[in-house]
Amino acid sequence: MPTACSTTLAHLDRLEQLATEDPELLRAMFVAAFEAVKSTSALRPRSLGQLIVGMQKVEAGLKKGISDGSVQPDVDVARAVNDISSAVYGIAYLWLVLSDGYDLKHELKCLRHDLFGTTARLLTDTRPRNPSERAAPPLVERDCGFARSTVPLRPVVLHRRWS
Repeated sequence: MPTACSTTLAHLDRLEQLATEDPELLRAMFVAAFEAVKSTSALRPRSLGQLIVGMQKVEAGLKKGISDGSVQPDVDVARAVNDISSAVYGIAYLWLVLSDGYDLKHELKCLRHDLFGTTARLLTDTRPRNPSERAAPPLVERDCGFARSTVPLRPVVLHRRWS
């Protein structure tokens, strides 16, 4: 049975697989997705349907994690789904426009690090529940092709609900 984290990141897994196995197919898929932005595009209904299904899967993974206790209950699911989707489509857009010199696999690796690092922290929360008692965020080793450094792990994508 898939974990909340694997369900949430399954879409990213598929993109990484296509980027490795068939980057031209992936390029065509994203070109079609951006073509579908036009309200008169024949591709619009199918592309919109695929986008909605992908977002629903991410949402289901986060909600599953909240219900089984592996994701903190104060995660703003709608905000997280939007942020994850925006990041994926932003990377895709830059890859299409800046094709030469834009390393899609590298950017997906960095996005995975940001998502997984944030999700992992939320999945394995051992911090006290009282916000004033929370310790400093754990340090993690981050290497996305830039200078390797130890940086504080912080919630980049998964936001908490504001009361």
